[in-house]
Amino acid sequence: MQQPWGTDPELRDHLVWQFVEWAGQRADTVVHVEDAITALDWSSLGPSAGAFRWTASDVDRFLLEYLPERLALPATVCANGALTLGPLLHFLARAGMLSPDSDLPEEIEERCEEVWEAAEHRASYDVAAKALFQHVRGGEELTFAEQVSRVRTMPADEVKRVLDGVERRAVGPLRLPNEREQAFAAERAPVFVTFAQLRQACGEDGIELVDKGQLPENVAMQLGMGGSELAWALAAGAVRRFKGRLVRVAAWQKLERYPLNVIRKAFAAQTRVPRRSLAQLSIELVRAAVARRSVDLAELPAPGEVVDFLMDCGLMFALGGEARLTACGMPILVDLAEENGLLVRVLPPPQWANVDELIAAIAAAGDEWADDVREWSLEQPERHTARILISRIATPDRPTAHVMVAIQACGDVFGDRQTVPPVRLLLGGPHDGPALLWLLRHKALDEGDVPAVRIADANVAELAGLLDSGGVQRVLDAVADHGDTARTVEFLNLVWRSDHPRTCEVLLVIAEHYGDDTVAAHAQKLAERHRGWHTRG
Repeated sequence: MQQPWGTDPELRDHLVWQFVEWAGQRADTVVHVEDAITALDWSSLGPSAGAFRWTASDVDRFLLEYLPERLALPATVCANGALTLGPLLHFLARAGMLSPDSDLPEEIEERCEEVWEAAEHRASYDVAAKALFQHVRGGEELTFAEQVSRVRTMPADEVKRVLDGVERRAVGPLRLPNEREQAFAAERAPVFVTFAQLRQACGEDGIELVDKGQLPENVAMQLGMGGSELAWALAAGAVRRFKGRLVRVAAWQKLERYPLNVIRKAFAAQTRVPRRSLAQLSIELVRAAVARRSVDLAELPAPGEVVDFLMDCGLMFALGGEARLTACGMPILVDLAEENGLLVRVLPPPQWANVDELIAAIAAAGDEWADDVREWSLEQPERHTARILISRIATPDRPTAHVMVAIQACGDVFGDRQTVPPVRLLLGGPHDGPALLWLLRHKALDEGDVPAVRIADANVAELAGLLDSGGVQRVLDAVADHGDTARTVEFLNLVWRSDHPRTCEVLLVIAEHYGDDTVAAHAQKLAERHRGWHTRG
């Protein structure tokens, strides 16, 4: 936090009054006068008395850290302070009241605009903000700015009541598929294909309709469309009736460039499906997606017509009696579930994520997390991003598998030069194992300088982490990486001497599932020896 500038409050209020008057002359509206007062109180003085020092980073700290803490509101909401701060700093610059060591006024104002624009993008990823928006919105259709404005006028006790327990009630985190994956799934949705085939059949001249606006029988059979499908296409706006013919709607062609929007349009157009059942099913499917599990089709809380509708829209697929959301179904049904009261902690795309949100994506992203880190790092001004990530993720309660993924990803993205120093700091701590093995594999430690039992402990910790995160197959793959039978047996001879509490468990997994009988039998023998060794003390 900055130091208050320390002038008389009356002088400060006079300066704010001058600012409001100046803004009025420019036909600008000061959205929240109290934000201007708070900004001046928070400001620090530059080297010359009476001049304020502001930089682009100060804008971030004030809007995204200080103001949320002071107002007890989410940063997404407090970002609208930029609508007052930008003009205020412009006024101070015009009045010669910004110090020489401030950033250029244009840069500061540009940063204010960026913070406000980013807030609208991030709104769907901020659970607390979503809860407040649901509260003030009711059944109205409000813009983002209108929702924020209403929240800013809520009494403090009402805000506290709405936010009480919101983190506990929310489900997640949920990592949405990227835009390319969503578009790929949308283009293969039955409704997308059906509408595209119907528009193609219309051609330039359209199709002459019969029997009160229906398709000719031969065309309907060729397309596999009945009256309900035609009504759906008409309601969605893919085609329209015109002078006794069915013709294409020109605007639909633009919509097809964004396949997910086609699915959204078709999904919203079908009104015959029971909305209550649709909402219940969407909540169940989203909860399953968060838990990364399938839903038994026989236990779905919805009639068959609702299930068929979701599958026709390409939002859900079934395999072997179990159902899951598709890549395009996830964002659409998350929106529907939230409209019906479920709060979902959706992880933002890497380029919008902060460090904590990026780390929260590890469980869902797995080995692909390195791609997230690479994309995230492009938006970061700091050079020491590997240090920041590793120090934040290597907390004592963090699963070993997550730390392993993080260290490997940082090495792949930032290189050994940036990654080795922060990994060295993990040695001797709760994540000594992953750190030690990574440093040995990258020749940053001499194996001869490390006791064999410590290396054995590290290997067991790694295998246990793989078992927890990826199951038996990940353990078997890691063991197989050591080479032929002789090398693998040599590796097991090292591992069994570990004092790690999960040594016997790991050996028994290898003994039961490994494909090489010699290795499996040796693992069984070592597991029994390890158990007896510890039994004897």
